Amino acid sequence: MKAHFPLGFFLLAICILPSQLLAQETKKPFTFEDIMRFQSHSSVEFSTQGNFLGFDFWPDRGDGEARIYKTNGLNQELLRVPLGKSIQFDDSERFAAMRITTPLATTLKDEKKKYFDSLAVYSLKDATLIWETDSLRSFAFSADGSFLAVHKQA
Repeated sequence: MKAHFPLGFFLLAICILPSQLLAQETKKPFTFEDIMRFQSHSSVEFSTQGNFLGFDFWPDRGDGEARIYKTNGLNQELLRVPLGKSIQFDDSERFAAMRITTPLATTLKDEKKKYFDSLAVYSLKDATLIWETDSLRSFAFSADGSFLAVHKQA
């Protein structure tokens, strides 16, 4: 008994096989530049009631950013702040405050100069910047979120 394949199967194989071979991407070797593009999440912070999530997103060397997401099931990105880090939410979930660092390129130009972070405060209602100041040492919200204590460099 002789086995034979239908002509349709043969034509289908001829049409699909070359396209599959062409669709395969050539693999590029893993390089040092690839490693330098890695970024990590750090300083993960949830708001008191859990409606917001904030974290830092920074490369090994270079400028990163802070991100704030709504955690309402849709995980919507609310805010992305270049050079932001160390996010804190007030207990009423009305405000988010964070440090803003100096860009790496600026600090490399004059390594002897001491650079200080600034502070940025954002409204979580509409993701707008409502206040900022420079020469920051530390900051903290009051328990009810009515006040923000700021310790500045002299």
